[in-house]
Amino acid sequence: MKHVVDVPEGYMIKVVKEDVEPKNSNEISDNQFEFNGVVFKRGDVIIRNDGTMGILESIQKRSYSPMPFLPLIDVDVPVVYAAFVPSNKKGERVFINIDEAHHGIGTMKGYRHATDEEKSNMLKAMQEEKHFSYDFLQNDFKYIPTVGDLCIFWDNGSESEAIIAELTCTDNSDDYPFLSSTGSGYEKCVKFISDNQYKAILNEEEE
Repeated sequence: MKHVVDVPEGYMIKVVKEDVEPKNSNEISDNQFEFNGVVFKRGDVIIRNDGTMGILESIQKRSYSPMPFLPLIDVDVPVVYAAFVPSNKKGERVFINIDEAHHGIGTMKGYRHATDEEKSNMLKAMQEEKHFSYDFLQNDFKYIPTVGDLCIFWDNGSESEAIIAELTCTDNSDDYPFLSSTGSGYEKCVKFISDNQYKAILNEEEE
């Protein structure tokens, strides 16, 4: 919006550029965030004393009231790609939303960086319960083909011969670890999602 200011003759005005405070004052870069003097980054696994864990997407300021009759206060909330909760009323423990990050594991109070062992435990739970792994370099989920899934099978260099069948067995010690319902083993296997995905594999060029 354009503003016009009338300045009396003989007077001068000084234009001062106003600093704009960042939307999230705890955000220190595009993928780094500070809480209580500790720097967290996107993709970090965070954990609190009760064992609740999450893969961090960001830390955001949110208004929150501990009770309906109490005034709102600003708190730092972790936004996570995936959450691991040791126990809850429904008995579920792993929560994943691959479309977008979400809330649901409280505020940042009490959270710290997870150790390598704790991180491995979370990834193991994700794989066992939801059949997902996580690529920390790409900040992206990878679905692990599971026995009973309808999958696409192929061998390196023979993408044009890929087939769609049910995964009946996996054996990581085998050169062709993915056994299809046709009785043949294959080097590569992904869960079948769409016809376009299948066509893309058929047309892949050998690297």
